Amino acid sequence: PAALMAYVEHGFFERPDGKVELKCPGEYEARMFEQSFSLNTFERLPELAAPNVVIFGENTDTFPGPLRDTIAGRFQNSERRDIKDAGHFVVMEKPEAIAAEIEGFIRRRLSG
Repeated sequence: PAALMAYVEHGFFERPDGKVELKCPGEYEARMFEQSFSLNTFERLPELAAPNVVIFGENTDTFPGPLRDTIAGRFQNSERRDIKDAGHFVVMEKPEAIAAEIEGFIRRRLSG
């Protein structure tokens, strides 16, 4: 809740007409997303050999189920977890569930 509140308080402002808007101009946000695709990180995922856990929000519309399978399958040594009742901002929506998944991952790796 604190992370989500910080995002809301510092990432948005209320306009005079009562609507809420991102503080970051839309053009900047669009450029950020546009540039992120130029990095071609998807093709480099198989290079990450360290054990990892790939976590998605179960209800994300950004990464539909088949795409989540594809992304997680690109890593050499990964586990995939979907957090129930969470969307794209799963880290802010369900921080306790994220922490539990990471802790479980570490425990499995240490014991296995």
